[in-house]
Amino acid sequence: MTEQLMTKIQTKSKILGVVKGIVVYLIISMSLFHYFFDAKSEEQIDHIPKYKIEAIKRDFSIDSLQQLFANNSITKNNYLSQYSITKNYYKKSLKKLSNRRKHLARLHSFRGRSSFHFWLSHFGIISLAFYFCCKSLYNDIVSGSTYKHQLIAVSGIIICLFWYTHLLFLTQKDFNSNKYIGTLFICAVFSSVFTYFLVKHYTYKDDLILKQLSFIERIRTIHYPSIAVKAKYAEKYDKSLISENRVEDDVKEFQDDLVNSTKY
Repeated sequence: MTEQLMTKIQTKSKILGVVKGIVVYLIISMSLFHYFFDAKSEEQIDHIPKYKIEAIKRDFSIDSLQQLFANNSITKNNYLSQYSITKNYYKKSLKKLSNRRKHLARLHSFRGRSSFHFWLSHFGIISLAFYFCCKSLYNDIVSGSTYKHQLIAVSGIIICLFWYTHLLFLTQKDFNSNKYIGTLFICAVFSSVFTYFLVKHYTYKDDLILKQLSFIERIRTIHYPSIAVKAKYAEKYDKSLISENRVEDDVKEFQDDLVNSTKY
């Protein structure tokens, strides 16, 4: 029964390990996936040279009028009239192209950023930093390192949570508000404290599970064979097996191991 339980636990542990590995890989490599998305849409790329071409046409038309007026090919009144018409025409034309450019940019934007390409690259970098900050905090708790190292990890988590909030819920325009920065900082502090105790809780549970699994393994490989062999020998030959430890000593070692393994 113990072997079946151990096999089931090990199978689940392997599956969970594979899932964790995939998730971790996606987190640390997320910033690279932005390559598969376009920084600008095809419509934006096609539209970019149109504004410049229209501006060149405007300058050429105005220069032509000025050249005609300088050569006395047209009167002053004709020049002023044509100049006004040309200037107003291209002003409206350029404004229309500018509005079109802004419209295409809005269509391609994501969460207040210029594109999903841009957003994903930044989100991936923050996720990479957040993962290693949490891992550092986990290792600091497990190894019992000094409070300063844990404080550095928590500070990194605060900064990452700040940028998570910024990328998910706000835009660059909101960044200039002092109240906004203060609110985000406070929220990030509370979130990082929650993350700290969450990591500490699961670290404690992992240690407890590993300790109990290790105890089960010692029962199977050390305590049970030691006691069973001596009991079997005594039953068969009606005398104690010559050994450095008596059965009482083995039982005491088992009880001490049981107490230490279930202590929390």
